[in-house]
Amino acid sequence: MSYTLRDMAGVGPKREKLLNKLGIFAPRDLIYYFPRAYEDRSAFARIRDVEAGQSVSVSATLARDFTHARLPGRRIMSRAEAFDDTGRMTIVYFNQKYAAEKLKQGGQYIFYGKVTGEAHKKSMINPTAEPLTSFDPEKRILPVYPLCEGLTENYMRTLVREALETLLNTIEDPLSAEAEKEGLMALSDALYAIHFPKDAAVQETARKRLIFDELFYLMLGMSLLKNRRREHNAVKLRGDIDMKPFYDSLSFSPTNAQMRAIAECEADLTGDVPMNRLIQGDVGCGKTTVAEALIYRCARSGAQTAFMAPTEVLARQHYENMSALFAQHGINTVLLTGSLTARERRMAYERIETGFAQVVVGTHALITEGVRFSHLALTITDEQHRFGVRQRASLIGKGDGVHTLVMSATPIPRTLGLIMYGDLDISIIDELPAGRMKIDTFLVDGTYKARIYAFVKKQVAMGHRVYIICPAVEYDEESTMTSVTELYEELKGGALSDISLGVLYGKMKAEQKQKVMEDFSSGEIEALIATTVVEVGVDVKNASLIVIEDADRFGLSQLHQLRGRVGRSDIKSYCVLISDSKNELTLERLKTLTKTNDGFEIAEADLKLRGPGDFLGSRQHGLPYLRLAELTDMDMITLAKSRAQTLLDGDPDITRKENAPILKKIEAMFFDDAKKNIFN
Repeated sequence: MSYTLRDMAGVGPKREKLLNKLGIFAPRDLIYYFPRAYEDRSAFARIRDVEAGQSVSVSATLARDFTHARLPGRRIMSRAEAFDDTGRMTIVYFNQKYAAEKLKQGGQYIFYGKVTGEAHKKSMINPTAEPLTSFDPEKRILPVYPLCEGLTENYMRTLVREALETLLNTIEDPLSAEAEKEGLMALSDALYAIHFPKDAAVQETARKRLIFDELFYLMLGMSLLKNRRREHNAVKLRGDIDMKPFYDSLSFSPTNAQMRAIAECEADLTGDVPMNRLIQGDVGCGKTTVAEALIYRCARSGAQTAFMAPTEVLARQHYENMSALFAQHGINTVLLTGSLTARERRMAYERIETGFAQVVVGTHALITEGVRFSHLALTITDEQHRFGVRQRASLIGKGDGVHTLVMSATPIPRTLGLIMYGDLDISIIDELPAGRMKIDTFLVDGTYKARIYAFVKKQVAMGHRVYIICPAVEYDEESTMTSVTELYEELKGGALSDISLGVLYGKMKAEQKQKVMEDFSSGEIEALIATTVVEVGVDVKNASLIVIEDADRFGLSQLHQLRGRVGRSDIKSYCVLISDSKNELTLERLKTLTKTNDGFEIAEADLKLRGPGDFLGSRQHGLPYLRLAELTDMDMITLAKSRAQTLLDGDPDITRKENAPILKKIEAMFFDDAKKNIFN
């Protein structure tokens, strides 16, 4: 008989829906719904020592029974004094008369809650309370879960405990032998202890075991992807294509690093195994030129290329540049984005399906069901960190034996690269085109704004373009962040009233964004006030200055990407970071940008200072979801990778019967929301 959420204590239709919102669809999901934090109620604090804002456990005696007072809004406030041998504090309950009346004068209780007030006027509002005689310190480190409205921590703890008691002994441990070799905790013990540890040391031991499992399955999955792609017969492109006409049509000579990357890709394209390669290089190193060379070779071989960009602004920019370049060679380029009219979309679909379109540039619209290629041979995704394994797989699935190239201008530290790109071969462009000048970067506070705006006007007077970047779109009275719309109105009527301003942010309609970028490129807009919608790829050659408001709100790698919007020609360029932060660590982090233009050095600093969650975002940019693993833990990554490789050496495709449970775990990890298995 199956055991469902409805079989659990207090779960009816309403609560089931709330649990579903959290991604919990079965009791087993509760076991893997790990806490985000813990309340440590095991250690007592003395009243004299507690400070406002602390959440603590206090052992105290109730001085008298609670008194109750009715407040406006039909609220009831219950108050009483509690004391220990160091001082007194007020215990207050709002609308919890029933809880207060359970506590009696002279009783000794453990109160847990947040302290307010100061010195001799300390209070605890709505604390939990239990008799000192029933207190068990080994059961007083309590989990704190991510919740939605309608669910409480106590109720979630009850459900998780029930799921553990009912199902824990049914959970398989395919890695029991591996864990034992490494002295790791048994899986069942780890799953219980991650929710209800008896102390911090046990919680950390449990966490270590579960992290090992996550990384082990992830490493195997990425390797399996790589191996399985090599089983396919590639679309083999011609090796005798004359590339001279393409290079002659460029207005510059490619760097040695670009030519090396092209050669590595060409060797893949003319081989029997589908290319699966990452081109990584710093901002402005010329990755797009490498992609264009490969597109040319593909078209001359009679096949199609799909080029996917993360935003419509960037997709249109690539389309305009590529269509102009490839038109010289009789190669047809088509644009496919979500904002096309129904008629434009039908026409694009037809040109793609008939093979008229040799190059298709677009956004996520490329992976929709209506898109059918005549002879797709090459897929290219620009700004790889904006896409994931599954989206690449969806695009590759539009053909058979398709070659894959992904490009990233976000340098990834070696630690993360082992995981993020475990299924890819890597080419690195470590040389900038000739003539590119170093961007001078300055960190200042808000008192410099008058001088900054004077410098903006000076750059505009020289015929250059200026970006002004804000972290927020609209004014929010609860936030101190500068907003795009607020600053635009302020500058238009004030410090920059005599120059042409434009505004750009993500929620604008696609045609509005496109018009703004066209006007900015042409000079009709001289200074553009924008959000990070311009972070990647946007290429305005004569942009010479970028001013970034509230710079402390961004990660270093993101700031480096934004800085890359200037310095894209031989014009001397500048980046000004504005921050009023008084935090020394924050300011030291921002000073990194003023000392180096090396993206890899900046990425390492960003990872070290901010951690992987901030560096990668909440969903690790397309990796299978990691519940616990910290991608800075090189020891655990190395251990998991070593153990995974040992298994793969003996069973490269994980087909042995004894490894079937491991394969099942890997495939579950790599399932997407639609339950499509990217290994097929």
